[in-house]
Amino acid sequence: MLNIKDPTLAHVFRQLLEQHAAEERLLEAEPVQYGIKLTLSYGGLTAGGTLYHSPKKRRLSWVPNGSGDPAMAGLLTRSVAGFVTQKANGTGGHQGAGKEENDLQRWIGTDEAGKGDLFGPLVVGGFFCTRDVKSELAKMGVRDSKELSTSAIKRLAGELQKKYPAYCAVVEISPTRYNEMYGDFERLGGINGLLGWGHARAIKNLVESGVEAQAAVVDRFAGEHRVTRSLPRKGMPKLILRPKAESNLAVAAGAILARARFDAALDKMKDDLGFRPHAGSGSPAVKDLKTLHREKGDDLYKYVKSNFSPVKALGLL
Repeated sequence: MLNIKDPTLAHVFRQLLEQHAAEERLLEAEPVQYGIKLTLSYGGLTAGGTLYHSPKKRRLSWVPNGSGDPAMAGLLTRSVAGFVTQKANGTGGHQGAGKEENDLQRWIGTDEAGKGDLFGPLVVGGFFCTRDVKSELAKMGVRDSKELSTSAIKRLAGELQKKYPAYCAVVEISPTRYNEMYGDFERLGGINGLLGWGHARAIKNLVESGVEAQAAVVDRFAGEHRVTRSLPRKGMPKLILRPKAESNLAVAAGAILARARFDAALDKMKDDLGFRPHAGSGSPAVKDLKTLHREKGDDLYKYVKSNFSPVKALGLL
């Protein structure tokens, strides 16, 4: 193999080489200052970029070269992305995490989708992870869902559920159920109270399925009490809540599962409504709300969250 003196870059290249060789794709590397230039080829199509390593900052960074076949470029970038999200010293740490989180051997990660969306369900995704599984997630291209396209999220969610079915948990609160439950949770934090119940349910479902987690890492949305209120007192892992927790690949996997289920719910609404509602709660979604009111006014509760201000302002529910 090419003599790459930097052990971190050598390790990443070996992993990438193994990954692409299995698909009969050719990956070549050329050492450059502070990094390696990568070129991926298959069937006459090529794409490339440079992977840099900063030992001082213990970080990897990826710079695509901006040319080549777009599909191949996307494939190469997804392959590299999982490594870039980790600390480059091989400890498998999570950016922004404390020592306790970085020392975990077995843990659950949870995140949600639909919190700020007028249409569609509120969804919490959970994923159980080990050190070995985390390496596999990196190879798959799992990372912060905000950096992924809708098609990539759908693909990755399918891969996660196929490869690790026992490690996935998805809790979907449909608009109908959300509107039924919201009154009960209004004095317990409103939507954050509902979220706390959803995160707790995802954690509880995984633990009761038989996984043994040391902790559950949750992307912070409110105080810890929102989650603990809905968890049993015994037999549950310790909670670690922090902002930007999608740097933890278990949380990122949970977010991907949640986002994929949310997107699928909006897709399904198209079959009932004749149009796919816009995500979010801005003017496009409000326009969809008015259309829905005109055409299916009696069925609003099946599609929208009734506590959202656009619904209240219009006096529709």
